[in-house]
Amino acid sequence: MVLNFLYDECLNSETTDEFYKNCMKRDAVNKNVGIKHIATLEDGKATVGLTEIDTTHPFYSLQGSDNMIIITSNYYSKNKLIIRGVGADVTAAGIISDIVLTTSNIL
Repeated sequence: MVLNFLYDECLNSETTDEFYKNCMKRDAVNKNVGIKHIATLEDGKATVGLTEIDTTHPFYSLQGSDNMIIITSNYYSKNKLIIRGVGADVTAAGIISDIVLTTSNIL
C-alpha cells in the first residue's frame, strides 16, 4: 500500500505559493516531530509513506540521503537490529541484498 507522500492541505492547494505555505505550516505544528519517508514490511504487507516521528525514534537523526533499516523479529524484539548507512556509498537495498544472499546460502 502506498500512502500519500503529501498532506491533504498541500494536495488541495490552489497555487504554488499556497502549496509551500501549507507544507511549511504543517511542519511547524510540532518542532519535536520529524517527517520521514518510511517503508514498513509487517505480516506480509508493505506500506510506504510520510510518517511523523518524535525525537526518540532512530530515524529522527537521518539527514539527506542517509538510510536505515530497523529489523524486529523473534530474535530482535527488545533490542532491535539497526543498520545505518550513507545513501551514496552503502544503501539499504544493498544491505538487504547481502542479508538475503547470506541467509540463502545458510538455509
